[in-house]
Amino acid sequence: MKETFLSCPAYDAIQLLQEKWVLHIIRALLHGPKGFNELGRDIGGCNPTTLTQRLDKLESLGRS
Repeated sequence: MKETFLSCPAYDAIQLLQEKWVLHIIRALLHGPKGFNELGRDIGGCNPTTLTQRLDKLESLGRS
């Protein structure tokens, strides 16, 4: 039997923060906005496609 969870803000936040690179991105942006290339250099090792996907997801969550 598959268990279903109601939307829980804490659960949703943990799921987001578990995604690779999300914490690195958030840490890099704590000191203010950065351009895409500067952000990529600051976090290091994240390919541009993944960085774009993570930023899009964080941005969409900020709009809701």
